[in-house]
Amino acid sequence: MVEKESPKRESKKKNEKTIVLSEWQKKNQAYLEKRAEEKAAKEAADRQKKAEQQAKIEALKRESEEQQRQSQSGGEKKVDEQNSEKEEPHKDTTENSSKSEADEASDIAETKKDTEQEEDQIKPDDSSKEGSVSEPPKLPTKTKAKPKRIPKSKKRDWTLFLKSFPVLSASLLLLLASLYFLSPFSRLKDISVTGNAQLKTEEILGATGIMEEDYTLTTFLNQSTYAKQIESTLLWIKSAKFNYRFPTAFEVAVEEYKIVGYVKDEGDFYPVLSSGSVINKPVTESEVVSSTLIFQLTDLEMIKTFVLTFEGLDSSLLSQIETVNFSPTAASSDLLTLNMRDGHTVLVPLTGLKEKMPYYSQIASALTTSSVIDMEAGIYSYAK
Repeated sequence: MVEKESPKRESKKKNEKTIVLSEWQKKNQAYLEKRAEEKAAKEAADRQKKAEQQAKIEALKRESEEQQRQSQSGGEKKVDEQNSEKEEPHKDTTENSSKSEADEASDIAETKKDTEQEEDQIKPDDSSKEGSVSEPPKLPTKTKAKPKRIPKSKKRDWTLFLKSFPVLSASLLLLLASLYFLSPFSRLKDISVTGNAQLKTEEILGATGIMEEDYTLTTFLNQSTYAKQIESTLLWIKSAKFNYRFPTAFEVAVEEYKIVGYVKDEGDFYPVLSSGSVINKPVTESEVVSSTLIFQLTDLEMIKTFVLTFEGLDSSLLSQIETVNFSPTAASSDLLTLNMRDGHTVLVPLTGLKEKMPYYSQIASALTTSSVIDMEAGIYSYAK
């Protein structure tokens, strides 16, 4: 049979239980107090962080307001700077107080960590039940101030001006051009001639066809046409060229043909040019140079062919001829008689002039007396 325990032993066991329960209650109460302190410290830290965030947000707002006031008026800028300087000490005090509170909160947090480690040793399951501490909210980053925007009305006016600028400029140019052409300045022309020896300046200007009422611009645009007109109208002119000098000056540079001889007709002398043309205006005998060739024939085509043929020969041959006579025969209808300055006479057809005249110098050097050099059929000579 089982022996019943004595009442004394039962009372002792009860006392031990009460003692154990009282110790556990004390530890639990201490744990709860620590948790409450930790919670209070966390709340204080959260309040501190919120206060710091609110202070920074207010500072950003004040900076943006100051920038707006500075852009609106230059005078208000000084007042805002003074206000900001007054507010800076207050910011420093709030920042210092917030720092001290943050330090206190960090100390409390450290003590809480120590207690938590002790509690984990006593009651490890409770630590796993607690949630992780929430991270503090991020502060808003400071944004750069946006540049001032141009009002839409000003932009619209500017775009309209840019679109209409080509039309306005073209209209202005047309107006100025119209005024210029209506004024007498558009007809001013100062024309000079250089290089003329045989012709007068008035004769050359008259050949251009330029009138006083012609526009300066028209004269400038038709320079080549006027130059060609001078060359085709005047037999004396070999070439003509217009040179323009701003604003209204024109220079006509001309080159005249040389005189290679004269056509003698009933006592009058008509100049024969190096182009083969014969000038219709006669000159007096005193104006004729003694060493110049005299044509005693009136066929202008024969004269022109004769002169142009000698262009491809030695120029000294032409200078040795004194006179040219037309003496056709039954065998040669274009036979010419050339009286040379050295006393010899040459009979040569016009068609054979280019082929046979180059031999004249060689033949003449072998002759001792004045002779006739017959080149009509072959080449031979005999004394006069």
